[in-house]
Amino acid sequence: MLHSLVRRHALPPSTQLRCVFFSTGTYVSSSGTTASPDPHFMVEYLVNTWGFSADDASKVSKSLPCFQSTEKPDAVLGFFRSHGLDGANLRKIISWRPGFLCGDVENSLAPKFKILRDMGLSESDIANAVLRHPFILYLDAQNALLPRLKAWESLFGSKEILLRNLRGYNRHPGFIVQNPESLRALVDRAEGLGVPRGSGMFLWILDVLQQVSTEKFEAQLKLMNNFGLSNSDFISAIKKFPRFLLLSTESLQRKMEFLVNVVGSSPSDVALRPVPLVLCLEKRLIPRFRVMEILKAEGLWKSTNKLHVFFSSSGPKFLKQYVLPYEDKLPKLREVFFHMVYLPYSYSSHEDVRFSEFHLQSD
Repeated sequence: MLHSLVRRHALPPSTQLRCVFFSTGTYVSSSGTTASPDPHFMVEYLVNTWGFSADDASKVSKSLPCFQSTEKPDAVLGFFRSHGLDGANLRKIISWRPGFLCGDVENSLAPKFKILRDMGLSESDIANAVLRHPFILYLDAQNALLPRLKAWESLFGSKEILLRNLRGYNRHPGFIVQNPESLRALVDRAEGLGVPRGSGMFLWILDVLQQVSTEKFEAQLKLMNNFGLSNSDFISAIKKFPRFLLLSTESLQRKMEFLVNVVGSSPSDVALRPVPLVLCLEKRLIPRFRVMEILKAEGLWKSTNKLHVFFSSSGPKFLKQYVLPYEDKLPKLREVFFHMVYLPYSYSSHEDVRFSEFHLQSD
């Protein structure tokens, strides 16, 4: 059945290769004599059959082992296509690991897809999992992939959390391919913050923590302590929006200084609603604060306006709520906002000195 499935989705057999050895530059012809191979054959095959550009095909071909014919790569192409993988997505996988072209469909690829299917993933789930975690295809099915899946399930605490990650519900799922020991260390760090494995934030925090060293974490904790936040305040902010941990310590300090010393937010308010910490200082926080000051000066700022909503709302929503209603009375409000957002900053000498330390500094 597998053979027939592959044949239905494979392209017509290409011109047969005669055992091309890219490492030696020779091949053995069907008559048994040694001759020089056509150096363009494999490139043409990858371009015409797989849709690679000439440059990418040339790069991929240099990493390929010996081929006796295009039978195996044609079968691999048919197999992937039959499982919903084609076009740019498939070329991405092959570019990452050209050796997959030589894969054994029956004994290597098919068993891995079967393991994922037996776990409860649909065909589209499997395709998505392979695209997001191509390392899966590199693991031996019985001796590496299956044991790891069992270990990951145990560490996550449930099969559903594992499946949720494999399906791609997490933004940056790189931690899923880590060995069980490394993953266990991440899980311990997350649980040390008081994040239960079953919570909706668990995978998100795992993702962030695997990108943040313990040294950086401690440096950011110390920084926030210097602003008067307790360890529990810091952890509470992480549980609400962990992405701010990805900021450099310098960027985090500048944003805290702006929000606390310029805007006037209390450190505890920032910890309670930390989303503004990840917003661009020059293109989001400073321009919107300038709008707020203009509205306050004209008595148009409402006491019910919440700062975290003011800073984090989308551009169109911000214009509709805070700029457009006051265009007639303050015709320059829109001009000021758009000038600060879309043009290079060039604060004049009469502008508030509190902005000067943020002039032309990037996040």
